Amino acid sequence: MGKGKVLVVDDQSIVRETIEDILNREGYDISSASSGEEALEMMHKEKFDILLSDIKMPGMSGLELVEKAHHEVPDVVSILLTAYPSVDSIDQAIIRLGAFDYLLKPVRREKLCKIIARAMEQKKSV
Repeated sequence: MGKGKVLVVDDQSIVRETIEDILNREGYDISSASSGEEALEMMHKEKFDILLSDIKMPGMSGLELVEKAHHEVPDVVSILLTAYPSVDSIDQAIIRLGAFDYLLKPVRREKLCKIIARAMEQKKSV
């Protein structure tokens, strides 16, 4: 059994594949989706510990996904990715939607692993 199940959501395949590779090497069980809609469907069929989603995606944004996940799958811990940080999107994600944290793109391996580990610790302590 791995360290936990992580769902990676990003419309850019190179980003998904890079994060999958890093987290697989760290011992996490990784699944991925290319859209918010696909991710929500997956979360209804399978239990994930962590939702790691890009904010800006066509169709359902990462913020919308986190909001829906918070209501429909409340035990998942959400972390957002963004290449375009703004105080508004970060405030909305963390304060209003209850996201655990956010990461800036391009994602640095050390930072990614540290935040995922912290999120898993919080998940296990709840």
